[in-house]
Amino acid sequence: MNADLDEMFAALSRDGDAVPVSPAEGARRRGNRRSRNRSVAAALAVLLVIAGVSAAAWQRDHHRQPVLPATPDQPDTLIRGLNTLGDPLNLGADRIWRYPSSLEGRLFALSVPATASGSERRNRTVAIDERTGEILWSTPDELGNTDAPIPIPGSVLLPEETEKPTMRILDPATGAERWKLRFEPKDTLILHPDVLVRAAVTDGTTEGLDMRTGARLWVSPTSDRPTSTGGIRDRSGTPTLGTGFYRDSDGYMFQVLTSGNVLIRDVRTGDVVHRFENIQQRESELATVHDGTAIWPAGHQIWAAALGGGEPRALLELGADQRLEDLFGCGPGRICVAQASLTSPLQTRIDAVDIASAQTVWHATPSNGFISTSRGGRTLISGAAGPVLLDANGEEIFAAKDGVDWVDDGNLLLFERTPDGQEVALAAVSAVDGVRTPLRKLPGDSEVPDFGYDCGWSAAVLACAKGADLHRYAFTR
Repeated sequence: MNADLDEMFAALSRDGDAVPVSPAEGARRRGNRRSRNRSVAAALAVLLVIAGVSAAAWQRDHHRQPVLPATPDQPDTLIRGLNTLGDPLNLGADRIWRYPSSLEGRLFALSVPATASGSERRNRTVAIDERTGEILWSTPDELGNTDAPIPIPGSVLLPEETEKPTMRILDPATGAERWKLRFEPKDTLILHPDVLVRAAVTDGTTEGLDMRTGARLWVSPTSDRPTSTGGIRDRSGTPTLGTGFYRDSDGYMFQVLTSGNVLIRDVRTGDVVHRFENIQQRESELATVHDGTAIWPAGHQIWAAALGGGEPRALLELGADQRLEDLFGCGPGRICVAQASLTSPLQTRIDAVDIASAQTVWHATPSNGFISTSRGGRTLISGAAGPVLLDANGEEIFAAKDGVDWVDDGNLLLFERTPDGQEVALAAVSAVDGVRTPLRKLPGDSEVPDFGYDCGWSAAVLACAKGADLHRYAFTR
């Protein structure tokens, strides 16, 4: 996978729950988080509130982020500082910034009127050169009803909240509209740099549309209608789903059919590359692909088979008193299986299993945590007790009490609220040895969730919104 595609997923993941632009948009953005672990999530949310951490902050990385390009074992790739890039960008006191993201050398952010109501919206998507701060383009007034931009390699997508939702596809260099798709509120869209897949709720049609032109590339039969559709990231080995209308994919998608069968498709061609039969609904939504292998639960076992018709084989049997919570890739050739106790859902266990040999490489029992992401073979586990970073052998590298998020596979950012609640102390954490490097304090606001910050970043640049100002910083290594 190339760097641009990795950055696409990081940008999609950090879509900012800070202050929703509208109730519908806020619901969609929160819905795009993974939502199947509801019973455990509810218990964790209660503990987080008690601990003084917002549930929105804890949910920030449910929608997993893949590896950004880096070689973390080389010292010159580690983040050592943060330099200010020019003056803050300001479009006037009557406008505020929201949801910054960065991709392919450009920052994208939503500028909204400071006093606008949900029924009278004059939003504006702005594209900015991430290094110079030059405004490259902004959307016209007639697109004031659009929501936060979704940048992907080669395109920027703008969802528009109308009676019949519209997705507009723009040229990221100029902001010119290429084409648009009107769809039903309950339709599902799968986003890939080359293809936009639409699963229509009205007639059961699933079609792949060229991301640049809108031309139909493929369409699936409708004899066995899908009841659920989600994207799959092969590299990180995770499905992407939720109650929002769009998901992302780096090559595959899954569909649960009315018959109960589950299909895994290549999003570029629509071809079925694997099929499961008679899997329960909840289990089917945990089916994934990692390193060319289909992996799925059935009953109390985890199964694997090479894509294209490989013979199924058992990888792991769950504990008798355990409930499967998640499947995700945790390094090349490894799948991690997260389980929770049926009687005490905050008692969790993660097993890292070698796919080829079906041997458990390591296991961990994190305290009150089950939300996990993995990059470069290292696994970040988040929960009420705070995030913990494990190495490729399952040994603890770093632990914290506040928010931690990935920059690339060698670096993380640690956001810590200052005692007065008005600022956020930012530090870089090495994923190699857990060494923490203080960077600076960021402008914060006790009224804003997610520890008082609304930031987006690439492997090179950090952008943070604070009211009418958009601050830009460059990582030094």
